[in-house]
Parts: sequence; structure tokens; C-alpha cells
Amino acid sequence: MIIPSPSCMSLRTFSTADFVVSNSINALWGQDNGQVSTFFKRELASRIVASTTSAFSALDFAYHLISMTLSATVWGFTYFLPIRQATHDHLFERVKDHAINTLQYFLAIFYGSVYGLIAPKNIPVKLFPRSEDNIAKVPVFMIHEINEQEDLWTITPNRLRSYLEHLRDHGYQLVTIKELSENQLQDGRPLDAAQKYAVLTFDDGKIGNFRYLDDGTIDPNCAVGILEQFKRENPAFRVTASFFVCTEDTPEENIHPAFGQAGRETEKLNFLIDNHYEVGSHGSRHVKMANLNSIELNANFTDFERQMNEWIGEDRRREHITSLCYPYGSIPCAAVQSIVRNTRGGHFERTVKVVPFGKANRNDRWNIPRIYVGPWSGFAEFAR
Repeated sequence: MIIPSPSCMSLRTFSTADFVVSNSINALWGQDNGQVSTFFKRELASRIVASTTSAFSALDFAYHLISMTLSATVWGFTYFLPIRQATHDHLFERVKDHAINTLQYFLAIFYGSVYGLIAPKNIPVKLFPRSEDNIAKVPVFMIHEINEQEDLWTITPNRLRSYLEHLRDHGYQLVTIKELSENQLQDGRPLDAAQKYAVLTFDDGKIGNFRYLDDGTIDPNCAVGILEQFKRENPAFRVTASFFVCTEDTPEENIHPAFGQAGRETEKLNFLIDNHYEVGSHGSRHVKMANLNSIELNANFTDFERQMNEWIGEDRRREHITSLCYPYGSIPCAAVQSIVRNTRGGHFERTVKVVPFGKANRNDRWNIPRIYVGPWSGFAEFAR
């Protein structure tokens, strides 16, 4: 039940406007939505709407918070008053409704603040200047799937191409999570303090990230196909990425082993390694690792390693698959970190997590943060 409030209509109006603006821009400029200029148009419109939404949501939040407090107070007093049970239950429902709405508008404020207020205000014009500490301030972008139909976790092939163009045009070179944390490229050369770097990570190992067509060629509209084509067309721009995959089905999340084409796991994994991409672990199954005890967590990693050994061999797995990405950003408690970290006898050499508007720090390889990338994210703000 949504209780009317002073700005409820305004909130709904601007939420609708967000949808209309996003889809109208996509329709109007759909033919060239691979161009960076189009991304800026959509980004600006989304931020304006989000900022306005946040302001009106603040009024709703205050209204429901006050109403919830008053209703709860009255409901508490009913224990001492001779009233009917039905009245008591009705007051409790009012408290519950206001509590739900308070949470709803708090989340709306958070959305509006992150995407409409915090990012433009706090991010300097030149976020990553060329300086000696440049290596410790590398943007790590979190992407999930490439598909023609965008949603919260999916971007189109043209949008990925526009990101690559943007990074190239702004003087970046791409590295992997492993290269970033070790401060050196795969060929042993150290990262250049005068060079700007960025990292692209792809989670879940979905088929949109790596797909073979029936004729045996790589789909030019999957992530690997786009990266390979961009590499060929831009030899001066270093193209690579880190792919985090699972080894077992998680059907409720539409996640399948190593990019989802059964029987081609070995071929795909070896292609990535041979072509200087990084393969990392997303666990055997896509589960919240914070909910696992030490035995379950160790079994998850052991099952992942056993399957990888079958696909690419133990030596290759030990050499190349050394990074872990926590599914859902769900980090196990400190008590079981010894199972994760190789410095404590665990399975991995580094871990990445999910935080909004993060900057990777090579000095903390156990907490490498990433920036969410989606259809309405602030990619351009981080890659000037």
C-alpha cells in the first residue's frame, strides 16, 4: 500500500520522466548510439532527472518517517488503552505501511544522490592526472553482459564500443586486475607512472561476453569479439580485460559454466589466456559468499579449481587464474579470510569487490573496488 504524500505525484512524474527521457533519447539517436556524443546526451538527461527525483524523494522520506514515528507512538499506547483488537491491528498496518514507504523513498534518495548529486559534485574535471601516484588511481569498470536489450546489468555492443573509443580518445591503456595489482604488464614491463590506465572486468561468464557462432568464428557483437576487433583496428591502444567465470550452473541467475556453450569451455578459456586476457574466479556457483561457512567456502573454491583443472590443466590454472571476484559483492567475514587469501594459505592472490564510484588501489590487493557500468551509469565521469 502506497500512502499519498505531499510530493508523491511529483516523484512519480519525474520517475516517469526518467524512463521517457532515456527511451526517447535511445530512439532519437538509436542509429548512432555507439558515438560518445550520444552517451553524453543521455548521461546528462539522466543526471538532471535523478537530481530532481532525489529532491522530491527527500520530502516523501521526511513525511513517511515522521508519520511512521507518530503512528508507532500511538500504536504503543494502545497496549494500555481499552480498545478493540481490530483498531490495534489497523494502527499496526499504518506503522508498517509508513515503514515500507520510508525505506522506498530512502532508496530513491540514494539513487538520486549517487547518480545525480554525488558524482558531478565530487568528481574533479581531471580525475586521473598524469602524476607519480597515477598507478594507484586506476578506474576499474564492472560490466556484466553484452546484449542488444539493455537492462540494469546489460549494455549494448555499441555502448561497449563507445566506452573503448572514449578511453582511447582520452589517452588510456587497458590492463587486467592482475597486472594492476602486480604493477607490471604480462611481459614483465612495469606500469608507466606517466600513463593513464583503466581496467574492464566482465562478471558471470554469460554467453554475451564470449560467443562462438555456428561457423566457428567469434560473434563480433559479443564482448570478446568487440575487444578483438577494436584491438585490430587500433594497434596503438592496448586492449585487454578480466573475465570472472563460474564453473557450475546457477539457473536462477541464468549463469552457466564458462560462457554458456557446453563443450567449448576449454577452447574459450585457452583463447582468453593465449590472447593476453585474464580469467578469474567467480566461484564454482554464483552465490553470496558471506552466507557460507568455512567448509562451504572452501568446497566452493575447491570445486572451481577441480573443474578448471579438467578444462585447462592444473599448471595453467595455477599460473593464470589467481584473482577472485565476489558474487554480489558479498564478502566473507574476517574469520574465513584465510580460505580466500594465499598469504594465509588460501586460494587466491587478490580479490575485487563492488563499490560505487571506486578507485582501485594497487596497495590493497584484497579490496580492489570497481565502478558499476550500466545503461545509465557515470562512465564518462571516471574516464576523462
